[in-house]
Amino acid sequence: TGSGALLVPSSKCDDPACEKHRRFNASMSSTAVQIGFSDEPVKAIQDDDDRDVQTLQFTGGTAEGQFARDRVCVGASLCATADFVTMTEESQAPFENTLWDGVLGLGLSGASVTPEFNVLTQLQKSKVFAQPVFSVYLGKHLADEAEVTFGGHHQDRFSGEMQWVALERSDR
Repeated sequence: TGSGALLVPSSKCDDPACEKHRRFNASMSSTAVQIGFSDEPVKAIQDDDDRDVQTLQFTGGTAEGQFARDRVCVGASLCATADFVTMTEESQAPFENTLWDGVLGLGLSGASVTPEFNVLTQLQKSKVFAQPVFSVYLGKHLADEAEVTFGGHHQDRFSGEMQWVALERSDR
């Protein structure tokens, strides 16, 4: 996404698109917290309390979800506490036949509802990255492997000189 949000199917979702994927069950985590409102990103609520519902539009589909906070990892030791959306409804397209379970946005924190909802910002604050960068490797063909590396890059994935592109900061 253009934001830094993490979206994962919820165990509360019984849509066919959700049922084909692994789903987040907050009750199975000792560190998960339900969040009621995006403008109060650190205020915990009970599961049956009033809460915001986030509606998301995708190319070819929609999703609805609730807010939660838990420990989020993008590798074995790259973890931080972050807020995210647990999707309670997913449209058939594009979700039902995808190979992936959720969506991780790689946008700057200014594109997120609050910094707590930006996984990369929370990882950076936790100082788990060797460098404050991520790199993307895409193969030449659709069947080729692809990867995202957080905190650096793999030298063997390119030849020549590294070219850095400055991103405009939307969070200032």
